[in-house]
Amino acid sequence: MRQPCIVCEENCPVTPKAICVDVVEEAVRDGVAQGILRCDDPALAGMQLFAFSQGVLLQAKVHNDLSLLAAMQPGMFRLLPLRGEMLPR
Repeated sequence: MRQPCIVCEENCPVTPKAICVDVVEEAVRDGVAQGILRCDDPALAGMQLFAFSQGVLLQAKVHNDLSLLAAMQPGMFRLLPLRGEMLPR
């Protein structure tokens, strides 16, 4: 089992989790290594992206409204420390 969930601070009974903080952190580290992201603290950026995505998913579930998921991509791009030339148009 991986680390406890940062959203509810409980250990997930399902192993492995669908997505974990360390998976998102690793993706940020890979982006920095490839020159796509500029980031001094991949762990913090990964945690922020994970928390944002979990929050959007929770809101969509609570409101039973999948249209709320449309906010996920633009919100994640705002949180990602992308290099200027990599920003989506």
